Amino acid sequence: MRKTKRSSDNVNRPPTSVEAGDSVAKLTASWQRAHDARTKEIRAELTKQHPDSQATEVLLHSLVAHDIALTETLGRAENQLAQRLAVLPDRPAIALALARTLRQVVAAREGASRRVQALLETTGVLRGQRKLAEKPALRRVA
Repeated sequence: MRKTKRSSDNVNRPPTSVEAGDSVAKLTASWQRAHDARTKEIRAELTKQHPDSQATEVLLHSLVAHDIALTETLGRAENQLAQRLAVLPDRPAIALALARTLRQVVAAREGASRRVQALLETTGVLRGQRKLAEKPALRRVA
């Protein structure tokens, strides 16, 4: 007689590498959809604020929107890691790993924030140069 598998047999077993890979793929796809949606919202807001933007500025706005959305996500991850680190004072090995990860997330978020600032400055310089180029040249008075 053949033994049938019951659903209760799978309750306590660890996931296989294929199942874990599928979970990671699903989580990554979910994160990517949320990131794309937030990037689109930010880009729309930047476009609304500067409707006369030219192609270069629109490209820079897209990069800014991506980095802002990334910074927001890293900020949430930073907060979650800090909360987990606070509740693990009696497990030093795990706390050390979390602290290292937290330091890397903070560095990544700060880097993305600096990129946002630099891209916005570049956009402002381009906009200023365009405005100056549109104005007629002043006559020199001898």
